[in-house]
Amino acid sequence: MKKILLISLLTALILALCACSSAKPLYISEGETIFTSVLGTTFEYDCMTSPYEPEEKYDGLLWLDTSGDPYHLRRYSESVSSWSEETVYTKITFSSKGVLPGILNPGDEIELKYEETGETVPAKILVVGGSTVYEDFIVTDQPLYENGSTEGTVTIYKK
Repeated sequence: MKKILLISLLTALILALCACSSAKPLYISEGETIFTSVLGTTFEYDCMTSPYEPEEKYDGLLWLDTSGDPYHLRRYSESVSSWSEETVYTKITFSSKGVLPGILNPGDEIELKYEETGETVPAKILVVGGSTVYEDFIVTDQPLYENGSTEGTVTIYKK
């Protein structure tokens, strides 16, 4: 009898824990989602990509150094004849217009779930944007070193 009671209590505890950890989605994006690398939190950039330092250098040249893992984005300074490391963030643009600014805020800790792959990525939101004219977007603290897009469903959960 004690064994059955113990199993019942354990089952109830497991069910309660599962119910607590299943968060409701804040936002579900259908259609194309575009991923863009940004410097700081405001502007996109172009750079040369190579595992080798560029031979021709000029002030402000951006070089994505792919010689290691993770990659490093570097900016050349003529005044000191050296490279400094830049911080790269990810801008994620969704197909909706004017929805996200009312749901998400800078500083929110979220998880992005890519339904097609099942991958879940934690992130912190730095910027939220969008309007009825422009597509919704967020800038997260997660680095991205290759621009691209995906078709399908991306779900945002609050951590």
